[in-house]
Amino acid sequence: MEDRHSGENQDVLLTRLVFDISLALAEPRSLEALLTRCCETLVDVLGVAFVRIWTLSPNDNILTSQASAGLSAVPKDVQTHIPLGSFQIGGIAQSRLPVLMNDVQHDDRVSDRAWAVREGLVGFAGYPLLAGGQLVGVMGIFSRSAFPESTVQALATIASLAAHGTVREWLKEERDALFRKSEAALKASGRSNEALQRFAAIASHDLQEPLRQITAFSQLLSGRYHDKLDAEANEYIDFIVDGTTRMQRLIKGLLAYAQIEAVSSIRFETANTELALKGALRNLGLAITESNAVISHDPLPLLPGNQVQLEQLFQNLIGNAIKYRGSAPPLIHVSAVHKGNEWIFCVADNGLGIDPEHRARIFQVFTRLHGREIAGIGLGLAFCSKIIELHRGRIWVEANPAAETGSIFCFAIPAASLQPVQQAAAD
Repeated sequence: MEDRHSGENQDVLLTRLVFDISLALAEPRSLEALLTRCCETLVDVLGVAFVRIWTLSPNDNILTSQASAGLSAVPKDVQTHIPLGSFQIGGIAQSRLPVLMNDVQHDDRVSDRAWAVREGLVGFAGYPLLAGGQLVGVMGIFSRSAFPESTVQALATIASLAAHGTVREWLKEERDALFRKSEAALKASGRSNEALQRFAAIASHDLQEPLRQITAFSQLLSGRYHDKLDAEANEYIDFIVDGTTRMQRLIKGLLAYAQIEAVSSIRFETANTELALKGALRNLGLAITESNAVISHDPLPLLPGNQVQLEQLFQNLIGNAIKYRGSAPPLIHVSAVHKGNEWIFCVADNGLGIDPEHRARIFQVFTRLHGREIAGIGLGLAFCSKIIELHRGRIWVEANPAAETGSIFCFAIPAASLQPVQQAAAD
């Protein structure tokens, strides 16, 4: 290239160039510093006059000057922001093809030939920076001598190295940005959990205490003055007692939901889902007896989980099946099937059923599909959804094809491994 390298073997020179550029791109630097070092290496090793690298912003198709080295006086047409297709650099980016000129002082494609004459420039090589077919930017190089064919080939290798180095830095920046967002989300989650815990503390005392007083005095008023008041007054007292009772149930439900919502992880053990179901049925004994419900189940497995929460899960799902029953006695069946790396449980019933348009939203907080004729506060299925989330599973509902009406609530929980999980004893 230049006179100061005229005595150096060209192959050795180009090998050194590729080696030095590879080292420069491997250094832990910002993208601007990394590409500046790349430009400086080209100027130093090849003795070229001026090097500039633009990178592409994919959002607006604008090439932005990222780094340069060499001449302090640059041509008038070298812009810091170049639209795709504009000027020589934008044209290289748009065509994705290199451009080589070895007589820039007389070439019509050079818009500032006076600058080229003033600086004694002869050669220009422009290369699209491509990485895996992705356009990353453009590299432009001016020299005071013509570019030989061997150097042109080497510069294509340099352009490829610069492109991959740029993509690597972009990925690092994206990773760092995602990490910062993740940290911010974790901090926000921590603040949210703290707020939920504060709410739980308030709900456990401050909100319930006034309601307890209203309920107690309303019941006292009803018991002491029931025979002395007319029917309308007694009805008003009954409304007060009923309203405060429902409010207490709501607050207790919110308190329990706030506590489980604040949990980000649970202690896993070898959970016996057969025993979890039996515990749920024991807790629901009165409701089962009063409704004449018939409940059957398949053999249920051992799996990684939380025994207490799985018992609560079965209790909520079976309790809902009993609560939302039709005119016939509830027929409820619990099944479990091992598929892939999951255990899929289904709780099938012959109850009122759920319209398809409501199936996606019933797991949300305070979602109820029936009025006051069926007691509830709309938190049971939200509890179920949270428990499944903590078990890293999924939950859904579908129609029961074996019943005229009815639903099948299904949930999947990861198994311990891809091998079949041991079945629990059926007794």
